[in-house]
Amino acid sequence: MAELITHKALDQISRALDSGAYAQLRRLLSDGLAPSDVAYLIESSPPKERQLLWSLLNQENHGEVLQYLGDEVQSELLATMDAEEIIATFGDLETDDLADLLQQLPYKLIDHVLEIMDTKDRERVEAVLSYPEKTAAGLMNTDMITIRPDLTLDVVWRYLRLFKEIPEMTDNLLVVNRKDKFVGILPITQILLNDPETMVQNL
Repeated sequence: MAELITHKALDQISRALDSGAYAQLRRLLSDGLAPSDVAYLIESSPPKERQLLWSLLNQENHGEVLQYLGDEVQSELLATMDAEEIIATFGDLETDDLADLLQQLPYKLIDHVLEIMDTKDRERVEAVLSYPEKTAAGLMNTDMITIRPDLTLDVVWRYLRLFKEIPEMTDNLLVVNRKDKFVGILPITQILLNDPETMVQNL
């Protein structure tokens, strides 16, 4: 069924390109298809059409679609973007995914992207980039939430609510001391099930 939808979309895109119906193309790419299908369509198109399809795709969808593209096509599309566009595109990606994509860029552009990132994000990305690409450390996700052991659960709960969104797959919080040394984990469920005045260190 998915193949049928993708072939149908390829036909639609081909007809829209031939007729210059770019508004229809933009709607189809940004609203009508999953990121993996858009990536398939881009990879299946000749280079000139590939660039046009990429330019018609909403920028907010770029990061997700890039993750489904092969290295060669990723590099080709990233080469058309400047550092500001890259930051805008990848702002919501997990740190390890962002590091993977940055490795497709020329060194000068990587440096420029890192320069204009905020300090916290830059430190996280640099930590992942410092490891060889295929090692466990190079594949790790450094997006995590850390808390101190001398807080009450109520304070932790209020702290979590300050985040616009919590990193995906967060089922534990890392408990660290004032020197940021790991001392344990606090499952999210413990925050919900225990008295708000309970200290983290007691759990």
